[in-house]
Amino acid sequence: MQAVMRHSLIYLFSGTNTLKPSESNLSTVSTLVTTLNIYNTKTMTWLFFNFSNTPTPREGYTANLLKNGHIVYIGGTEIPNGASRETNINMNNIPVFDTDDLIWIFMTTSGDTVASRNSHSAVLTEDGKIIIFGGESGYGFVKVSPDLAILDTNSIPYEWSIPKNIPPENKPPSLAAHSSTLYNNNYMLIIFGRRTSDQPVTGTEVPLINDIIYVFDIKNLVWTSTISSTPASGQCTTNCVIGLVTAIISLLIISSIGIGCYCYKVKSIKNFSFLCICRNTNSANTVKDPDNKPFVNSNDPLS
Repeated sequence: MQAVMRHSLIYLFSGTNTLKPSESNLSTVSTLVTTLNIYNTKTMTWLFFNFSNTPTPREGYTANLLKNGHIVYIGGTEIPNGASRETNINMNNIPVFDTDDLIWIFMTTSGDTVASRNSHSAVLTEDGKIIIFGGESGYGFVKVSPDLAILDTNSIPYEWSIPKNIPPENKPPSLAAHSSTLYNNNYMLIIFGRRTSDQPVTGTEVPLINDIIYVFDIKNLVWTSTISSTPASGQCTTNCVIGLVTAIISLLIISSIGIGCYCYKVKSIKNFSFLCICRNTNSANTVKDPDNKPFVNSNDPLS
């Protein structure tokens, strides 16, 4: 189960209800939760809703919140009607929850064919694309293909694409049950997890643990061993902000010197105080106050 938060509300969909946590074979002691629950972090209360078209209960999926308030659920396993065990969900069928209207939307994708999977990871880029990596096919840590795929949520329907000709250097092994996160809007970090293989793990076998963090450059679509500290386009670092403020202050000072006008105070007239900017108090067009003293030139473009 993966949680998503928006406007102080946490959205939790489905997941596994483990009856005996001490057991290792969860398929014999667990059931899938069928609801979407919302937790209000301000009131510390749960909100429960009944949706007529809720997707089939699932686990091992990913959930990403788009800028428009839609939560995109990708992959995982489900128990279809009449089935006795869980199966992987078709990656072309993607349920989307609208957090504004509180309705489910079902999206059928186009583009490249991406194998079904669970226990994968996903990050959302600034330009509305979801990059998934890894996962297992069913159970037993069987590797999936391709390892990496991109879902473009800007197109309707959403469109899958598989990057071609990615250099093998610095590429991670096939992984499942790992984590991923977006760094600096430029990099996808693949963190830990277990290695998958062509054959399922059986008996007492334990998949190899990955203890390395891998880095995918999402702008250049390459795996890399280095990370640039340069911010993504449109971002500004602390030094950038300081420089910008300094430049603005300097410009204001220079502009003030170049104006070449002077200001003086005048007494309150009918309970109002004025700050006057004068250029030529001897002009015939000068406006005078009741005491016959000039206070502003009617031709002054700043008046």
